[in-house]
Amino acid sequence: MKKKNKLQIGFITLMSVMVLTGCGGNNEAEKESSKVSSQSGSAVIEKVDKLLDSSEDKKSESKTSSTSDEKKATKAATAVLDYLYKNKTANLKDVTGVAGTDMNRILEDVVYDSKVRDFPGNDWAIVIDDSIFTSEDIFRQYSKVFIQGFKQIKDYEIKDVSVEGDSAEITFLVNPISLPSVSNTIGKERSKVKESLEETKELGIISGKDVQDIIDLFDFKLFGIAFGEQGKPMNLLGEQIEIEFTLEKDGDKFMTDSETLLDLIKQSQVNEYSKTNSTSDQEDVLKEELNSEL
Repeated sequence: MKKKNKLQIGFITLMSVMVLTGCGGNNEAEKESSKVSSQSGSAVIEKVDKLLDSSEDKKSESKTSSTSDEKKATKAATAVLDYLYKNKTANLKDVTGVAGTDMNRILEDVVYDSKVRDFPGNDWAIVIDDSIFTSEDIFRQYSKVFIQGFKQIKDYEIKDVSVEGDSAEITFLVNPISLPSVSNTIGKERSKVKESLEETKELGIISGKDVQDIIDLFDFKLFGIAFGEQGKPMNLLGEQIEIEFTLEKDGDKFMTDSETLLDLIKQSQVNEYSKTNSTSDQEDVLKEELNSEL
């Protein structure tokens, strides 16, 4: 009996050891699993943190790039508007690829071609104080005075610069030239040279020209005299208008061309009388207006 009890006790002891060993093995496995799980969780958190940091970095880079582009676009727009309204040419080549004096010639040639084609040939001429001026002479002077006339505006205000992709939309305010007031000035000059105008009409009739066309040509010459030779300023509207134009990115610069500059010039004149003139001056409307738009 004692031997049997010893065997039972030994068996129980062995089972206890096995159970304890088994329990110990499970604890180690759980610990290892917990360790792996903890390491995996840390790796995921670290990866998420890196993604968040990367996202923030990209946002920061995008914001910095956007701010940089706005500054570049603003600088380019300033160069264009300084040239048009202040006669400053220092940075124009960076924006148009053309120096200021060359741009003057380009714009003047476009204006010249658009006007002289309506008076073709060598038989278009007017007489003022016994001097004869051909249509070519008249429009060479006119085109130069016309382009230079906008440089007297001086003041403008960039209101907004919006960059999207490779395009920058510029919005600015400017006090434009008053076309009716310009016509009024020309009319006053015409009244001073009535004899010359009548002589010119006679010459035109003899050569088979339309009288109104002759008057128009005569007025273009008076434009050159009043605002060029006499240096009279063109009257401004007296209040700002809003104008928009677009710059396109080329490499790391924002650029534009002569076509855009001409469009800005056209928009910088309005068919309204100057609000800075007196009422009596505005009521002194000419019986004969310029029929050609400047």
